[in-house]
Amino acid sequence: MKIYLLLTTFLGLGIGILILWLIRKDHLHVKYAFSWILIAVLWMLLGLFPGIIDVLANWLYIGYPPILAVVLAISFLLVKLLLNDIERSRQSRHIIRLNQRLSLLETQLKQYHNNPEHQAHSLSECGKKRV
Repeated sequence: MKIYLLLTTFLGLGIGILILWLIRKDHLHVKYAFSWILIAVLWMLLGLFPGIIDVLANWLYIGYPPILAVVLAISFLLVKLLLNDIERSRQSRHIIRLNQRLSLLETQLKQYHNNPEHQAHSLSECGKKRV
């Protein structure tokens, strides 16, 4: 087996192990790890069976088979970027809503503490002795 095929196989295996370790240490959520595990498996398969790209390229009528791997990699990265932006937008909306709720609660708390009835009630309770 050629050295670059072994290198590709071991890189795929190494990436797979790294992803599993990151999941185990809770540095990467399982929801996001699936696509990276898929990439690691595909990378290993390309290392073990490099003819897959040639077969797929011929089936898709692509004259230069290595370009298929490049196009697929760029496509994957673009989809991953889009999904990251969607998730970041969702989290941003969630943070804005949480900030709005916090502001409302702080305002209500200030109004509660500034209410004369509440102050009189709390002062009368402070004077009572507990039995």
